Amino acid sequence: MSVIVSSRIPAGSIKDIQVNDGNLIELSIDMRDSSGQWFFWNFKAAFDTPGDYIFQFRTPNTVGPRAAAVSRDNGYSWTWLGADARINDHSFRYHCSRPEELIFCTGMEYLQEHFDLFRYMYIFNPAFRVSELCKSREGRSVELASVREGNPPWTILLTSRHHCCEMMATYALEGILKTVLANSDFAREFRRHFEILAVPFVDKDGVENGDQGKNRQPHDHARDYGDNPIYPETRAIMKLIQEKRPVLIMDLHCPWIFSGSNEAIHIPGSSDPYMKEEEAVFSGILEKYAPASAPYHASDNIPYGTSWNTGANYTQGKSLKYYAVDCFHQALENHETPYPVGAFTLEIPYANARDVTLTVSSMTDLGKALAETVWEYLKEKLHL
Repeated sequence: MSVIVSSRIPAGSIKDIQVNDGNLIELSIDMRDSSGQWFFWNFKAAFDTPGDYIFQFRTPNTVGPRAAAVSRDNGYSWTWLGADARINDHSFRYHCSRPEELIFCTGMEYLQEHFDLFRYMYIFNPAFRVSELCKSREGRSVELASVREGNPPWTILLTSRHHCCEMMATYALEGILKTVLANSDFAREFRRHFEILAVPFVDKDGVENGDQGKNRQPHDHARDYGDNPIYPETRAIMKLIQEKRPVLIMDLHCPWIFSGSNEAIHIPGSSDPYMKEEEAVFSGILEKYAPASAPYHASDNIPYGTSWNTGANYTQGKSLKYYAVDCFHQALENHETPYPVGAFTLEIPYANARDVTLTVSSMTDLGKALAETVWEYLKEKLHL
């Protein structure tokens, strides 16, 4: 048996590859400029001979509950190998039945090419346009998508990919945009009341390069919303918030790789009393609309002060949610109309939501539920 393993693909993220006896492949995650240990990996494997192959990482907590996402069409579409292929928390098995070339990834990858395919679907839709938020450190164009009809009075801001690995979050963001771009009464009503501004790739370079992003030194994008942001994307988002004054900000993330609350869609609670109350309202609505393919239960939320959701999690810097909270209170202090009325972080697992396996299709369903939740929530708050 023989296999050639390579990281020379978009967002490739492994190193120190060693093939033993043809069927045991040892490899390490490429941490690059991130401290500690994280779990994102993405690589190509070319099999010459049928047989069983074992991929074993040199660090624990690297293989999720569905083993690996696999693409047979060069990264365009993805399926899960499945729980049976998971050997333990750092290795998985693949049975090759014929010579083939595959891509294996921690989750279902979403890169520039996926967003380009999405945007081309709506190239003739007058309600949709993509502009440039800013240039990344490496000179890449950071997209800002806009959905609107006419001159809606309010703005909503959506973000994803503060970390490269948070791929399911971008699929959910795409699901929201698909819902409000549809040829339906709901979508038209939504677009006439709200402009959605969406940043699908906050850490654009990290996504395309395959960086962990998480715990990048001196801090990562998700902790860069303080007085002196170091990344062009976060500076541009802060400026956008000041200029557009969005009534709702929703930051989509993915949690740790497996176990407990990490295998449930959940909202990490805010320390701010006002936003804590708003999270409860938003959670109740989302629980009603959440689809069976991506279930959500408010009881899975992580209140502030419990588990990882404590002040210690923000020692490196301020998150987007807490920057938004500051904007709300500053507007109140200045006797201005407060904005945003809601600022939420939503954590979407990589593979499992309780006992349901998550897929790209279920993220489309979740996106629809989130759009319906946002509409009902803001309809009440703004007395529409």
